[in-house]
Amino acid sequence: MDDWNWFFSALQQSAAAIVGLGGAFLVTKIVGNESDYKRSVALTEQMLDEAESLQDKLGQRYFDWYNRHSRKADINRLWTKLEEKRGKNADFLAAAEYYETESFSPFIPRAQIVAQIESVLERLREPPPPRRSEFDLMALTPPGITVQIEQQLSASVQQERELIDQLVVEVDHHIRRVKRLHGVLRTNPESSPLISWAIAANLCLFTVAVLYPLGWLPLSGRPVLSFAPSAAFAALISIRGALLTAFAAIFGASMFLFWRTNARLRYSPELLELLARRSSRGSYSEYLRIFDENQRAQAPRDKPADDGEGVG
Repeated sequence: MDDWNWFFSALQQSAAAIVGLGGAFLVTKIVGNESDYKRSVALTEQMLDEAESLQDKLGQRYFDWYNRHSRKADINRLWTKLEEKRGKNADFLAAAEYYETESFSPFIPRAQIVAQIESVLERLREPPPPRRSEFDLMALTPPGITVQIEQQLSASVQQERELIDQLVVEVDHHIRRVKRLHGVLRTNPESSPLISWAIAANLCLFTVAVLYPLGWLPLSGRPVLSFAPSAAFAALISIRGALLTAFAAIFGASMFLFWRTNARLRYSPELLELLARRSSRGSYSEYLRIFDENQRAQAPRDKPADDGEGVG
């Protein structure tokens, strides 16, 4: 006669070893993932704080002042350049083409500059005014102090542009870091479906190959299956049944805790949305949003423009 006690005992011990190894792996993996998750959340908060700092720095720059004086200088330069061709009956290009070939502030909407260039071209198409006398020209010549002021103003405008460009470079670098972080976090690498399946498999193996054989031991003769409710109830209220039920409840609760911890290691949509919003220049400054719009309008004629690359 076969001795089923040896079979159930060997099965239970082998399965218990496998369940123990699986449980140790799950604990190590989930604890490691939880640490990575906390570090990623801390890094995300740091990146968002840096974005707020860059936004504050951009808010301290004098964009309006720079746009006003640079536009005046750029339009005057274009007027001087085109006025030389007025008497030569030369055909003027379209206003948009002058915008592409000349240098204008990228922080002013393209449509505004193009409209102002068009008004310049309309004035240049009119007959030239009468030539002033030499006396009038001498009277209109600015004194030396005015020239000095204009030079100082031009230097201040150039200095402000350099400070703005430095901040734009910092913003572009930060945007690249934010994009890389967002690309990693949106996949929720710490909350793996494979771990959830491993927890379910470990729980099933524990139930079928550990608890079930223990319920038969010790056994005399062949095992006889009985599906009668009275037999199941009698086995449940026995001392052995009570111990196995408590054992199953404790192990099941621990597996549920691991599963819940793994399921909670997912980044909130609100956090991912904040990172996605900080992946665009426009979220740092309204003037950088205009900068991007001007680049996108120019991209078909030049090369594709991307958020966070280059300073115009």
